[in-house]
Amino acid sequence: MPKFNRSANRTIRVLIVEDSCFMQRRLTEIIESDPGFSVVGVASNGLEGLSMSEDLEPDVITMDINMPKMDGLCSIDHIMASEPRPIIVVSSYARHVGRAAMYALELGVIDIIEKPSARSVSLDLPEKSAEIIKKIQMASRIKVVRNAGRMVSLVTRLGTRQPGKEFQITSLSSLPRVSGKVRTPELIAIGSSTGGPSVLAELLNGVKSIDFPPVLVAQHLPGKFTRDLAEQLNYVSMLEVIEAQAGMIPQRGCVYVAPGDQHMKLGSTGRLELASTPAINYCRPSVDVLFASIADAGVPNVMGLILTGMGKDGAEGARKLKETGAQVWGQDEGSCVVFGMPEAAHSAGGLNGFLTFEELVAVFKFISGDVNHPEGSLKVI
Repeated sequence: MPKFNRSANRTIRVLIVEDSCFMQRRLTEIIESDPGFSVVGVASNGLEGLSMSEDLEPDVITMDINMPKMDGLCSIDHIMASEPRPIIVVSSYARHVGRAAMYALELGVIDIIEKPSARSVSLDLPEKSAEIIKKIQMASRIKVVRNAGRMVSLVTRLGTRQPGKEFQITSLSSLPRVSGKVRTPELIAIGSSTGGPSVLAELLNGVKSIDFPPVLVAQHLPGKFTRDLAEQLNYVSMLEVIEAQAGMIPQRGCVYVAPGDQHMKLGSTGRLELASTPAINYCRPSVDVLFASIADAGVPNVMGLILTGMGKDGAEGARKLKETGAQVWGQDEGSCVVFGMPEAAHSAGGLNGFLTFEELVAVFKFISGDVNHPEGSLKVI
């Protein structure tokens, strides 16, 4: 674990690992424009980054993927397996880079930022600067562990599914015993951000039947990376996972991932709609947009899930969806990388309760026909 204990009065110490001299200067300017940050080192490849991480013990590392001598993925793997630190991938998009970035998330990387091109840097610099500053601040507050992203399902109490449309989850906490019922839904809508891809992979990996409700996913990722996320999820799941296209009608056995940089809606005709309208809560795709559209479409028997993520996107959409009679659950604080989104949805009155990571996996197994009564600590609201 990191040896530095950052206090409120101390600057956040950042190590930049980037082979482009232009981008090294640009990232340094962006980071040090905030008086709460200091760049303690700049490495030109993954090997240097690995060494400087050990010597400098930074609070946060920004890491490119394509670099000489040792690429970013190898460096991330070594760092997360030895002296793990919060890492944010800052990289230009290419197909192989996208796949590597998805694997980096599995290794425990906090987030991905698509860096601006040299030609367009003056046009999108203010937006990119704000994004980089915000995500470094967030990353500095996260406690990372060795290979944190390699999540393993801990559900062990599995039985055979009994006839019926509901199953019970009973609180095992020290608080007064409470219970809640989770209905088998006809449509599942999921909103997630930081830490979400690993949770999505585990949930979909637990599905053992293609007779599964359609799933609509709004995951916060940079523009082109959502296609790689869909491919990764498709690889680990027996469901068909695709990046959504306008006009598609959600089908059972399919998962539809909102394209990066576009809002996804469920239209009144039951078809998916995409829009490049302004970001909501600084997010596009927005969970609020997706959930609100499902509520407006009047779809019966919906399950909404607000997973780990920074910010408050999804809070109002969850509230609106819950008001239609949908069941909306949030991932609990103990299993979230960042508790911001579930906490905001709870504060807005948009949740039926919180589910642990193990319970979320068990719910998906139950819906697919694999589990009877998954148990754990359910906080009913």
